[in-house]
Parts: sequence; structure tokens; C-alpha cells
Amino acid sequence: MDNTYENKNSLTQQKPQSFIRIIFIILTLLLLLISYLLISIKIYDNYQSKGYVENGLITSIIPSSLNFEEIYLNNKKVNYEIIEEIVKVDKETINSYKEITFKCSHNFKENEIINITFYYNKQRIITKLKNKIF
Repeated sequence: MDNTYENKNSLTQQKPQSFIRIIFIILTLLLLLISYLLISIKIYDNYQSKGYVENGLITSIIPSSLNFEEIYLNNKKVNYEIIEEIVKVDKETINSYKEITFKCSHNFKENEIINITFYYNKQRIITKLKNKIF
């Protein structure tokens, strides 16, 4: 009688093997998905600036070392054409910067101040994480 009670307790305390296998499969799939995202998705660094509109052209100032790949105006991606790019030096702080004049497909009001986001340095997520760690 005592032996039957122990067997019942031991059976009720065991987790079913299929449940453990399902959890293992789900965790493995989740790990594979995360590794795929880290390896395949590419992201940009960004630089935010302001610009003003004059005669249908937009003028902004960015660091001279910045080579951007995409431009967003007021958080909207635009097609742009660079009209003029001049490198200037601030004599007080001895810093160089670019004054960029470009036109885009959107129509803005004259003398309007707009938010500009320049996207540069496109890399995979895993490369950015590795660079930050090491």
C-alpha cells in the first residue's frame, strides 16, 4: 500500500516529456530568429540638423567628415539633388563644416525651418554591436 502511494506521487511530480521538447523547440526557433536578425538587418547612424528654405532650395550645415546616404525632411524620406556643397572653417573654434544646398521633391514655404535627419554609415547590427563592445 505504501509503495502505491509513492508511485502515485512520483508520477504526478514528473513533467511530461513532450512539454519539455516543445519548450526546447520554441527556444531554439527564437534563438535562430534573433541570430538571423542580427546578421541580416542593416541599420544607419544618424545626424539631426535644421535647415531653412530659400528660393525653393534647402540649406543646412553638417560636420565636414559626414558622408550621408539618405535624407529625411520632417521625418519623411525624400528624393534630393545636391546643388552645392561648400566646406567652411569656423575660425574661432577651428572646426570645419559643410554647408549643403539641395533641392527636393517636396514644396516648402519660403523661409521655413525644417528638421533634417542625415543617415550614414550603414552596417549590419552584429557589426555595430561588435564595434561597441570591443
